[in-house]
Amino acid sequence: MKISLGRFLTFTMILLSSLTAFAGSFAALYSFCSVTGCTDGSQSVAGLIQDTAGNLYGTTSDGGANTGANSGKGGGTVFKLAPPAQPGGEWTETVLYSFCSAKNCTDGESPLAGLIQDTAGNLYGTTEYGGANTGAFGGQGGGTIFKLAPPAQPAGAWTETVLYSFCSVGAPYCTDGEFPLAGLIQDAAGNLYGTTEYFGGAVGEPGSGTVFKLALPAQPGGEWTETVLYSFCVLGGTSCLDGGGPSAGLIQDATGNFYSTTVGGGAGGGGTVFKLAPPARPGGEWTETVLYSFCSAANCVDGKWPLAGLIQDIAGNLYSTTEEGGASINYGTVFKLAPPAEPGGAWTETVLYSFCSLTGCTDGAESSAGLIRDVVGNLYGTTQYGGSKTDGAVFKLALPTHPGGQWTETVLYSFCPVTGCADGENPFVGLMKDAAGNLYGTTKNGDPHGGGTVFELAGAAQKANAALGQQVDYFDEGKADYTVWRPSDGIWFSSDSSGHEETKSWGASTDVPIIGDYDGDGKTDFAVFRPSTGTWFIIYSSNGTEATKAWGVPGDIPVPGDYDGDGKTDFAIFRPSNATWYIIQSSNGKMVTQGWGAKGDIPVPGDYDGDGKTDIAIFRPSIGTWFVLQSSNGKEVVKGWGTTGDIPVPGDYDGDGKTDLAVFRPSIGGWFVLQSSNGQELTKGWGTKGDVPVARDYDGDGKTDFAVWRPSDGTWYVIYSSNGDIVTKPWGASTDIPINKPVGQ
Repeated sequence: MKISLGRFLTFTMILLSSLTAFAGSFAALYSFCSVTGCTDGSQSVAGLIQDTAGNLYGTTSDGGANTGANSGKGGGTVFKLAPPAQPGGEWTETVLYSFCSAKNCTDGESPLAGLIQDTAGNLYGTTEYGGANTGAFGGQGGGTIFKLAPPAQPAGAWTETVLYSFCSVGAPYCTDGEFPLAGLIQDAAGNLYGTTEYFGGAVGEPGSGTVFKLALPAQPGGEWTETVLYSFCVLGGTSCLDGGGPSAGLIQDATGNFYSTTVGGGAGGGGTVFKLAPPARPGGEWTETVLYSFCSAANCVDGKWPLAGLIQDIAGNLYSTTEEGGASINYGTVFKLAPPAEPGGAWTETVLYSFCSLTGCTDGAESSAGLIRDVVGNLYGTTQYGGSKTDGAVFKLALPTHPGGQWTETVLYSFCPVTGCADGENPFVGLMKDAAGNLYGTTKNGDPHGGGTVFELAGAAQKANAALGQQVDYFDEGKADYTVWRPSDGIWFSSDSSGHEETKSWGASTDVPIIGDYDGDGKTDFAVFRPSTGTWFIIYSSNGTEATKAWGVPGDIPVPGDYDGDGKTDFAIFRPSNATWYIIQSSNGKMVTQGWGAKGDIPVPGDYDGDGKTDIAIFRPSIGTWFVLQSSNGKEVVKGWGTTGDIPVPGDYDGDGKTDLAVFRPSIGGWFVLQSSNGQELTKGWGTKGDVPVARDYDGDGKTDFAVWRPSDGTWYVIYSSNGDIVTKPWGASTDIPINKPVGQ
């Protein structure tokens, strides 16, 4: 079924919230139950994912073409929401699959969780009920893991396959688990991992939920194999000291450890955060450790009942929410869990915010949703209730302005400001952020038909600062990494400020390494430009897909940048032979051609007008002059800054959101910056003859740092703009290419 509905509710507002204000645009992109019988789906309590084309995918727990075996309502759906062909047009909803298409809902019923997508476009998810087996509680089925494969031909039908039906073993207690409420994660080999809320344990001894693995078949077309990695409630009897009833999905760190939450159990009885460590040798047992038990503090001011999963920052800190507890009459918290300073020490929990801190809970109440982070570390989420109309809210929790300071909560949107809650009400799950800083989510209830909505909050999250230029950040920590590319064997070596390292083989000896976030996931993608053929070769960091794009001819200079301001890097080249720029805008595929410059000019793309888009610009070495074409108004700016022999090093050295004119003078190791904020000159002696300027934002303060890489000893020398600290980092060999060298040079 295909339904097309416009943005029936769109308005721009300045929303005054708990402590600050936000100017943004809210839109209800789709209203479920828009079709008789709710065959388009109803009541989404799952998060969304987005593909590289901007399509959104999700599930509804109700509605669809078929009646469920348990609820008497719809069996639920998987849906796709496609963006409009033209800005301001209509989003188009397509039901990819309606559950309970098979007798007795053996294909699954009531998906409560979101989806994941592999590189081939297959979708994977879970259903709470249904499947081939009778559940421990009767005929409702123990739930399923399913795969939804895209059609072989456009407009064909998607194919659903049940990979596993729970309650397959250990009747009547379902020792393999029952009721998977959460979504899945997938490892590099394609194996799936998740949790079930109930059962597990030994035969005849019902547990209180599981962590499971679903392994790929040994042969194509064979059966997937489920293994219970851990069964909860094996400690403390009915007290479940190790936790009980996990309703959230898993995250996995670089060493293979899983982390998540349980709603119940723990020493305080208010739920837990746990870690599950892989066995020391193949076939051994996984080891569960409770990192924190909620309600450890009086009156559960530290939080109670974590329903959502976790996110982890580069330092290893974990973040999430609790539905209850906190300092404000038991309406939930946002918390941080910091790893111990020494191995074996205790993790430290900090409540970052207690909801209902304001009269009437206008700051939100009862969050069952997980969190997301932006490029600088601010957190975003939803609450089921509270807000100015008590029907739920979208909130932002901003980092403290100084270490040890308070986080600042802002309500970005309060649901149900209009009659009938046409915008939706009661968001149960977290948000998704695209590269442009737009937030997307779902509501369970509200809208004219009562089936809930898919919504967008445009420009709500902070995106990458275009004025800083393209910079390497493979670890998504909001700081430039130390990265070199070794032409002799095409290997990348990257290290971040926290000591994390990554090595990747990608490219040939004659290729040109290029910087960019081409899929918009906040991480730099490994990419090279092949001058001999004018071809770009990219590995998308979001899903590992390898992409090839022919854009350019021999002699062209790659000048990647975000020329359309959508948060994704565009394919762009400067052709010296005719001084012309050729750009493909990632937002719409439009090809832009612009003559700008002359033969011998050096391209210096940057956001010189601060509009969030990369401007076309060149530096003319023969006369030391900059020529900038501002994207905001088409104004041509000409400025003399530099002399023959200088190397242009544009960046945002004053942190005002605009690219500054700057040059590095190799003869004296001097930097000369014209600050856009005040027109003042900034000079700095940093480097010697032979050094390569690699100015980027290494400390994550939003300002470009003075930095050089010294080929003679493979060492980076950086001055942090935030505090003046000098950082020396040996990283690379004399024949390597530092990736943070100026774009186009």
